[in-house]
Amino acid sequence: MNNKSNFVFVSYASDDTLTEDNLIDKFLKHGKPRERRGEIEIFRDTERINHGDEWRKKIDAALEKTDIAILMISVNFLASDFIMEHELKMLLKKYSEEGIRVLPVLLGTCDWDYEPDLEQFQIYPSANEPLDSMNDATFNEKAVEFFRDVLPQNYLKVKDKEGLVTQRPDIHDPKSKDDWQAFEKDALKRWSKFPDDVSQRYWTPEDIAGQRNIQLQILYKFLKENNFSKSKYFKEETPWFFPSQQAAEIWAYLNTGKLDAKTKKLTKEDMLSLFKKYNEKNYKDYENVFNKLLSWGEENLINKNLGTIYWGQNTSGPDLGSVGWIYWKEGKKTSKDKYFLFRVGVRGTVSPSFWWNTQNYSNEEKSPFNDFGFQSSILEKFARIGFAEFGANLTKDGQNLESVSNNNAFTKRDYFVDLAKLSDEKTLNSFLEIFNEIITEINLSN
Repeated sequence: MNNKSNFVFVSYASDDTLTEDNLIDKFLKHGKPRERRGEIEIFRDTERINHGDEWRKKIDAALEKTDIAILMISVNFLASDFIMEHELKMLLKKYSEEGIRVLPVLLGTCDWDYEPDLEQFQIYPSANEPLDSMNDATFNEKAVEFFRDVLPQNYLKVKDKEGLVTQRPDIHDPKSKDDWQAFEKDALKRWSKFPDDVSQRYWTPEDIAGQRNIQLQILYKFLKENNFSKSKYFKEETPWFFPSQQAAEIWAYLNTGKLDAKTKKLTKEDMLSLFKKYNEKNYKDYENVFNKLLSWGEENLINKNLGTIYWGQNTSGPDLGSVGWIYWKEGKKTSKDKYFLFRVGVRGTVSPSFWWNTQNYSNEEKSPFNDFGFQSSILEKFARIGFAEFGANLTKDGQNLESVSNNNAFTKRDYFVDLAKLSDEKTLNSFLEIFNEIITEINLSN
């Protein structure tokens, strides 16, 4: 068996690696176990200089071999003429012609989405929070997630002429009736035990579409055209699980990039169109609420130069993305003085963004958000107007707040609820009044 590892080219600015404990080294260290097992080969030029033919040849040779590119994006990255005019151009050419994977990682705050060549890709881990703003625990969590789930999914390996195999728990690929029944039993058992962890169970079409940001109907069309079908031994209501050989064949095709979705900067027209797509019967309610939230942001944030409305990226396919309302304390745009308020998702949902402000996520001290008393009081106010889902629950008598955690009430960090819950004028005004109070508390805190 001849195993071929994925060649991973890391594009970065040398100015971001000047310190011994730089974030690039710390991030890539999480890929070492994968390298040791021969799943990937990471190339990062540690002798980068501004001249020399041999250095240039070394870079170009690595670029030619690239299967996957990691772009460590920062202000230094964007300022590098060599990266932007040479490395990135070559990688984009290979992306277009050969379908290599291009994975931007936001190292530090910068105007990356101003660059058309970069804007088309989904950035990791978030367009709002770069790696350098995270505390150590969250940084390590994101780095592990990247090498486990993003680069690439399940580490496909070449297996001579038979195709590709995945590294996944499996009995064996079913062939007979007894095999299929055993596979179904094992698949359902794993599904029940690990509903949210695809590394411990078998892939479903929904898993694959979500991982690769592909419209589910496009994936189903591909499966049908390539003679994939759900086993007759699975009941109608049973999820469709793929054995390792089937999954490998699907990933092999997807790794060519031919079905991968594109991303683009959201616009107001995009949001309204997506509201209508997912809420056709009453999308006017969603449009009305969204417009009022935009007006509030323009009046209280943009016009006063005290914040912004951040139009994130939309990933076509599963339609991921959101628009965020961000407050700048005293008009300062630094990481320390940037506070996340709430977000509206493209499917017509709303969520607070408090968790980005708490010290258990950020390496910045963002008072009063890391104070449990403040967190509980805010969540209680939301619960009173019908938003107990934002990290807290009311007790049976409907009066007292029961926090999810005893040290951080913002435990449910990314919970989205139906935007239409704000259709009532009184509820919407109460919702926004809470954020007015939050802004006041931010300014009173030291």
